[in-house]
Amino acid sequence: MRTTVKGTDVHDVCREVVERGLHPEQVDVDLGDGRLLPLVLDDPAHFTLYVRLYSRALAARNLFLSGNIRRTLWEIGAALIAADEPPCFLEGVYLAEIRFALANAEEALRTGQTSAKHHGPYASMTIAENLCLMRLFRRQLHPTPPG
Repeated sequence: MRTTVKGTDVHDVCREVVERGLHPEQVDVDLGDGRLLPLVLDDPAHFTLYVRLYSRALAARNLFLSGNIRRTLWEIGAALIAADEPPCFLEGVYLAEIRFALANAEEALRTGQTSAKHHGPYASMTIAENLCLMRLFRRQLHPTPPG
């Protein structure tokens, strides 16, 4: 039987789940804005989401180095759109970090930091790329048990 917990703060929601002795895979989170997300979700959509985000961040970083700023901004924009809809509540924390790094890169590019001598956009895109890799490797190190 699924249980619904209301809240938007990750720590408060997790604390309530633990205090009530609920199984995380049987909990949905009501965000109060009409969205209801599972607390955790372990499915192939996670893997493909982070592969897609990693590919966008890698492409943006390489395009930045080649000097194609217009296309770099396009890749960052596509990644920001892809990272905007978490498949589950707890994944929102990781996606927020990735969005923050990409938004920093986008802002730096829009303010004129467009050459390879500007380390800010490059570093932000690399951080976003590494955050995606960390989520991919976490999934490989802790696979879902069969059944």
